[in-house]
Amino acid sequence: MTRKVGGKSSPDQRSSESSPEVTDSKSVKMESTQKPPASSSKTPIDPFTAISNQISNFSAQMASNFNKLEATFMNRFVQNEERLETLEMEIKKKNLIIWGIDDDLNETPDILEKKLVQFLRHSLKISECGDIIDDCFRLGKFRTDATKSRGVMLKLTKEKHRRTIFTNIKNLKNKDIKIESDLTPLARKKKSILLKKRREAINEGKVVRMTDNILKIDGVVYVVDSNLNVVRKDEISANKNHT
Repeated sequence: MTRKVGGKSSPDQRSSESSPEVTDSKSVKMESTQKPPASSSKTPIDPFTAISNQISNFSAQMASNFNKLEATFMNRFVQNEERLETLEMEIKKKNLIIWGIDDDLNETPDILEKKLVQFLRHSLKISECGDIIDDCFRLGKFRTDATKSRGVMLKLTKEKHRRTIFTNIKNLKNKDIKIESDLTPLARKKKSILLKKRREAINEGKVVRMTDNILKIDGVVYVVDSNLNVVRKDEISANKNHT
C-alpha cells in the first residue's frame, strides 16, 4: 500500500519507484557484457591443408635446388670432358697410324722399325729420318687368315716430323698405304661426319678439300660443333664473339 505523509512519499514508496531504474541499468550492463564476440573475417585453415601446402612448397624448393645442382654438375662434367679431350689430342699430336705396311708372324719391333725407316726414305723421300721414330708397334694381334696387314702406330719424336710426313705424302706411289692422324674417339666421330658431308659435296660437283677436323667446300670452311652438327666455322666464331 502507498502511504502519503504530509503530501510526501514515504521511504517505501521512493524505494519502489527508484528500483526499476536500477534494474534497467543492471540489465543494460549485463546485455553489454553478454554480447557475442564479432566473428573473424578469416576462415580458419584446416591443419591437414596447412601441412599439405608446406609439403608442396618444400617439394617445389627441393626440385628447384636439384635442377640447379644438376645443371651445375653437367656444366662441370662437360668442361672436364673438354679438358680431357684437349689433353688427349695434345698427346696424340705426334702420333700417326699407317695402314698397308707388310706384316708377318715373325716380325719383331726392330724389324718393324727398319720397315718404317725404309718406307720414310724410299716411299716418302724423307732423307733424314734417323731421329724421327720414338716408338712403333702393331695394332692388334697377328692373324693368319687376315686379308689385310695390321695397322702401325708410329710415335714421332717431334710434332714437326708429323707435318713433314703429311707434306711428303704426295710422293707416295703405293695407293694401298694410308697415313692418318691418331684421333680421339670424339675426333674420329667428327671426322666421319665430315667425310659424309664431303661425299655429298663431291657428288654435287663442288670443290672440296679436307683435313682431320676441317672441311672446305667452295672456299667455305665447315667444322663439327659440340652437338655433332656440321656448321660454318665463321658462324661459331661469330657466336663466341656475341656471347
